Amino acid sequence: MKIRLSPIAAILASPAAFAGGTWSNVTVLHEQECTSECSSPNGFAKFELSAASTGGPSCATYKNWVAVDITTPGGEAAAALLHYARISGAKLVSVLGTGACTVSSSNETLSLVNY
Repeated sequence: MKIRLSPIAAILASPAAFAGGTWSNVTVLHEQECTSECSSPNGFAKFELSAASTGGPSCATYKNWVAVDITTPGGEAAAALLHYARISGAKLVSVLGTGACTVSSSNETLSLVNY
């Protein structure tokens, strides 16, 4: 199952086309939700993965965490999938970042999850 957060992602042919970080064959270790009270104007969830990303932006000081905007339908679906992967212990085939830290200033923003 793939959850895509951006229509642009469907156009790109390979993970190499992304400027963001890439995680392969990882599990989700932890998750943390930050509501709008602690992150104005939007809330987000962040997920710790079992390995650090390859590549990714310099703003992502925590290379094994990815942030998800939970205020959008795509973000809610991706967060639900990552939550399920954490509680089931399932491996994620690939996780791709956007190349920016738009949701959390120290974590790369999620672009795509391939489950």
